[in-house]
Amino acid sequence: MATAHSSADSRAREHRKIPAQQSLQRSRVVVSAATAAVAGIGLTPLLVALLGVQADGLAFGLGCAAGLGTIGVRALSNARGKRRLLTQSGRFLTAWTWSGPRTIDLRELRSVQARRISGRSWPPLDYVIVRDSGRVRMAFSTPADLQLIRTAAAESQRQPPPAVPRGYPG
Repeated sequence: MATAHSSADSRAREHRKIPAQQSLQRSRVVVSAATAAVAGIGLTPLLVALLGVQADGLAFGLGCAAGLGTIGVRALSNARGKRRLLTQSGRFLTAWTWSGPRTIDLRELRSVQARRISGRSWPPLDYVIVRDSGRVRMAFSTPADLQLIRTAAAESQRQPPPAVPRGYPG
């Protein structure tokens, strides 16, 4: 039985639906634009104050909008909708995020972080943030996604880590 990391042929047969570099580039563009918008919203009260206009209400409202905007920027990697594409072998998972579709390699997860958002008025929301070897990041919160990530993480712990080539500077 071949291990998940041993077969170059399995990598050749399967491929990411969305290349990692494309996902990362699109994410950078969207996050940069959103961050610039949040910064612009946050700096508007300062510019208004420099003009000598008393705008406390405007400053408060735009400060709240900037705060919510920073939360929104962090949520750009959240998987949304119910549509998921899983390769036949279960190696690659493609899901749609706010910045477009992303594909992660479930056999080469580098980071899995479990998080919980809780409040007094709503039930807690459990989610996981995963990052794969291609540095693609996605967050999942549905029970089916959580189970899939849990299974992939458990499987990757059973497999030996990939061999590091000689002379690799890391």
